[in-house]
Amino acid sequence: MTLYVYNLTKQQKVYTIPVACEDSLHDGDYGRICYHEGKIIVGKGNGVLCFDAFEDKGAQWKYFLGKDGNDFAMQVFGYDNLALGFTVDRLFAFDINTGVKLYDVPAAGSNTANLIGGIIYQREHSDLQMRDPRTGKELKRVATPPSAQAFSSSRPNGKDGKIFIHSYTDAYCIKAWGK
Repeated sequence: MTLYVYNLTKQQKVYTIPVACEDSLHDGDYGRICYHEGKIIVGKGNGVLCFDAFEDKGAQWKYFLGKDGNDFAMQVFGYDNLALGFTVDRLFAFDINTGVKLYDVPAAGSNTANLIGGIIYQREHSDLQMRDPRTGKELKRVATPPSAQAFSSSRPNGKDGKIFIHSYTDAYCIKAWGK
C-alpha cells in the first residue's frame, strides 16, 4: 500500500510513501487511515503507523500487534491526542505524539465501532458496548432485547444525545452515555 498525501488547498501532492506490514505477505492489503491533530494514523494488517500529515518524515512511530484486524485492516480513530485502533479481538491506544502504548484490552466488534461524543460505541457479540477512549474501560453495556435479533454488524451513529443502531429486524434509539 502507498500512502498518498494531497493538499486540497494548494491542489498538489505533498508526498507518497510505501506503508509496509511486519509480515510482507500482507503488504498488498489495504489500510484504514484517520487524520487527527496533524497526524495520519494508518491501521494495516497487524500494524498501526503514524505519519506527519504535512511533511514527508517517514513513519514517526509504528507498532506491530499479534493479530491482524478484520480483512487485514484495523479500524483506527484519533481522539484527544490518542491513536485508537481495533484488531479482531483487541482495542488499543497510543499517545499520538510519542507512540507510547497506553493500553491494550480485549474487545470485539472492530468493524462496528464508532467514536461519538467522546465515547466509543461498538457491538460486542450481541450487545452494544460503550467504552472510555482514554482508558479502554467499559462504561455501559446495552443488551439486545429478549427474543430479538442481535445488534447487527452496522456501525452505531449518534446525534443530539441519541445513539442509533439496528438489528437485522429492528431499529433502536438509545440514550447516549452521560446524556
